[in-house]
Amino acid sequence: MKEFIFYGEEHHSDLPLLLSENNVGRVHSIFQNGINIKMGDSLVFIGNTKNGRLPFGIHLKEEVLDEFIACVEDDLVVCWKGFSLYFANKEILMKLDLQPSTPFVNSLPIFRKEKVIFPSFEKFITLFISNGEPIGIEDLFVNQLLLYYIDDQQIEQSKLANSISNLMDALLSDDKVFINDSLRYFLGRGNGLTPSGDDILVGILAVHAVTEMFSQAFIDELKEIIQSEPITTDVSKEYLKYALNRKFSSVVVNIMTDLQEENSSKLEQHFNDLVQVGHSSGVDSAFGLLIGILTLRRKK
Repeated sequence: MKEFIFYGEEHHSDLPLLLSENNVGRVHSIFQNGINIKMGDSLVFIGNTKNGRLPFGIHLKEEVLDEFIACVEDDLVVCWKGFSLYFANKEILMKLDLQPSTPFVNSLPIFRKEKVIFPSFEKFITLFISNGEPIGIEDLFVNQLLLYYIDDQQIEQSKLANSISNLMDALLSDDKVFINDSLRYFLGRGNGLTPSGDDILVGILAVHAVTEMFSQAFIDELKEIIQSEPITTDVSKEYLKYALNRKFSSVVVNIMTDLQEENSSKLEQHFNDLVQVGHSSGVDSAFGLLIGILTLRRKK
């Protein structure tokens, strides 16, 4: 039997408890930036920080990750014991030791409602328009949404425009049927590990995390669908599950922190970090932030 040992560099502080409660699983998926393991009903990502530090992530140094991925196979059983993950089949035994790994936290703090004005929002919009990339659903550009929102101009993709308008109304609604219908247009819509519609919802939830100004009925309905239906990918459900508990990737945490500062010197860099995530995941998450903040401004 071949035996290998690897060492983690960072891990989210919640993971040891999660792994203690769900200590047996399997390799779920393998890709260039890392792997996902399925432990109970939860996914754990083991990989690099190309997409930021994830709320369900264990991160390795790049040179360690390359060796780690080269050894991993689809059929490996995974066990958690003694602050280490063990991967095994009849031919391979791998140990990922988290003892030297540094814990991190990616939660967003709640701000008092009278303080939530997002003073860097206009700069955020300018950066978004200058970026020039459309969202992943039907190639809608942010300047089209702004014209629709501010000047009531029609968007060529009228069904998408109506769905976005309904979603913004649903954020402040207590009508569960209307909320449910609005959510179902976005959940699972789009391609990839995290469909575009789900990424938009993650961005919206980041705005709610710091304001708590969207309706509890909206949050409850989204949570119910995610928990009870196979409506989207496993990876996307994991991001949404954590977002509903105010936990996000570091790229989202950074941009939300910048938006609440006057003249943040890091906003442009953090915006670029966000929109470079995935094929369109970062742009879609940024679009969700935009929708969430526009909804709050309309409410006020």
